[in-house]
Parts: sequence; C-alpha cells; structure tokens
Amino acid sequence: MIMDHVGPSNAHCMLPESVTGSEYMEENPDLETQIFFNMLVTAQAPLWEGCENHSELSASLEALSLNSDYNMSEGFFNRMVQLMGETMPKDHRMVNNFFQAKKSVEKLGLGCTRIDCCPRGCILL
Repeated sequence: MIMDHVGPSNAHCMLPESVTGSEYMEENPDLETQIFFNMLVTAQAPLWEGCENHSELSASLEALSLNSDYNMSEGFFNRMVQLMGETMPKDHRMVNNFFQAKKSVEKLGLGCTRIDCCPRGCILL
C-alpha cells in the first residue's frame, strides 16, 4: 500500500531496506477480492468489440432500470433482451434473460429488492 501511495522512487525513504530491495514482493489479493476484480473486468468489457457506449454491466443495469420503471413482466423483459441480442453482432455480451441480468448485477453487490407497501400495488425499490 505504501508503494502505491508514494511510488517506488520515494519508497526507500519510508520503508526499511529489507522491504525496498529486491525482496519486495507485491501482495496478491485474497480469493474473494480477486473474484471481485475479475467480475469488474468482465463487467467493464464492451458489449461487443468496438462498442463504445455500453458494457455488459451498463446494458444489464439499463435493462433492469427499464423493467423497474415500466413494470415489465419477466416474459416481456426476456423477449426485449432477446430482440436486442439478435440485432447486435454475433460476439455480443448482452444478457439473454431477466435471471442473467439480475445475477450479473448481484455479483457486484448491486441487488434490487421490491417491497410491497400498499394494497393498490405500489412498491418501493
């Protein structure tokens, strides 16, 4: 962490010689952190090669946001993302259904919970 903050050129002033020399080794992240970093890389990958507007994560979030804003059924959502996928290049990373979209967002800890709050069907998100 010190090396990241002050940079390797200034680290010799702050660290003992045993750490600043050739024995210095960067600590690898633990398994849970590495899994999270891998998910971030995957989520930030473009939706297809050359796409500059959306990543897999942003497309999933936008689709789930539309689902929430317009109270779509799961069947409608699945058909919508299927149609979107059919219009994209073959190597796209668009989710195929509601379950995959929800799962890709939940992996990053960005889940969504619906809570019924009145008899007329109003909900809190």
